[in-house]
Amino acid sequence: MNRFASAAITLAALASCQTPPNYHPAAAQSLSVSYINGASVQPGDVLDQSLVSTKPAVSLDFPLISPPYVLLLLDIEATPTASPSAAGAHGPPLGLEPGQTTWLQWLQTNVTQGQDGSLVSSSPALSSYAGPQPPNDGLAHTYVMYLFPEPPSWITSGVKLSGPNAGRNLAPFDSPDRFNFDLTALAETAGLPVAANYFRVVNPAAVPNPAVSKRSLSGRQGAVKAAANATATTAPSSSTNATATLSGVPMLPTQTTNAAGSLEPVVYGTLSLFLASLAFVL
Repeated sequence: MNRFASAAITLAALASCQTPPNYHPAAAQSLSVSYINGASVQPGDVLDQSLVSTKPAVSLDFPLISPPYVLLLLDIEATPTASPSAAGAHGPPLGLEPGQTTWLQWLQTNVTQGQDGSLVSSSPALSSYAGPQPPNDGLAHTYVMYLFPEPPSWITSGVKLSGPNAGRNLAPFDSPDRFNFDLTALAETAGLPVAANYFRVVNPAAVPNPAVSKRSLSGRQGAVKAAANATATTAPSSSTNATATLSGVPMLPTQTTNAAGSLEPVVYGTLSLFLASLAFVL
């Protein structure tokens, strides 16, 4: 393999790292994305919904040559709107999985680069930032951020979108026109993306509470500790079949009350209980 072929393979691998696998267009350079709460996004990260509620800071570690640019964030696994007419005449873009469409989270034009590499704009967003809000279905949605060259026609004519994206009202957060945004149509006008990044977001309501799902005592060591603690547990004296518990697990009492009212040992004494618990672990 010659060095040119090797370089081409390397560039292709780099491009595939900045965007989801098998998703196009790909970009060879990575956008640096940081949210105000300190969450710095690496390609493919899974983030909690609360971490991405506000607009992030975006930057590049290399200089841009020909501003201005267009910055956008797109949910590529959105659920299609129940009413096709709600999104006007726009159907789902081609190339997506069945039952999925896109939702435009953010579209900022007239983007330039500051001296520190940060991407800024003095113009109102064409589509204001809407924090990702995936449904509570237990599935993480994938969000892709792109930086494109701003098409010259956008600057000279003032018309920002064309083709399947033309005539959309993208400003309101809940605008149905944000559904079915056609990234391919934008790329055909703007050219290849300069840089990209992507992350996945999960609805926190779909994630089990760690305090509930994690046991305080687990494994062999925890079970032995539980058995040892059970040997020191004092049995209830006022209930015939009262049961002591440890971490929510029922434990056998060490004593019961007979018909005459006197205390008598249970068949399983303290030592038997310990051995039974140890045998369960083994």
